[in-house]
Amino acid sequence: MGSSRRRWPWLAAIAAISAVSVGSFATWAALRNPAERHLNEVSVAGYTRVTQVSDKSGAGPWAEAMFIGPPVDDVRSLVAAPGLSLGPAPIPLVDESEKSAQTAGTLYRSTWEGYGNTADDCRLSVYRGIDNAYDESKLTKAQVADANDGSIFVLRVHVTCGSG
Repeated sequence: MGSSRRRWPWLAAIAAISAVSVGSFATWAALRNPAERHLNEVSVAGYTRVTQVSDKSGAGPWAEAMFIGPPVDDVRSLVAAPGLSLGPAPIPLVDESEKSAQTAGTLYRSTWEGYGNTADDCRLSVYRGIDNAYDESKLTKAQVADANDGSIFVLRVHVTCGSG
């Protein structure tokens, strides 16, 4: 019986070290990708974050999140983050007109709504709409239907750093 009492402090210490290690790894991973760090600071008033991904490309780190919420006239006014200066999107170099759907009647269309800079060589873009099958796969069937009929907006916030 005495030996089991001596094991409890060791088990508690191992559990505490494990928790600190996991938290430290998550912090380290976010610091390695400044785009993800910036995206984690982004809020979209009245919208729910549905998904988030991040990675690095040859051009630099990037991160993207998808949000859903009610239709509004100016989506830029909803997006906030420390040190972010968000303005209108530049004129797109590529025609972003409607693309025919590849699945069950979803209209793939995305408009570039906003563009901004952070203080440390990162850029943030805001897009409205379902752009492709990947975006669609992150939503429920009901959310896709609501986005198609205009009763909700789907926003993608994309952050790039470096030359990306």
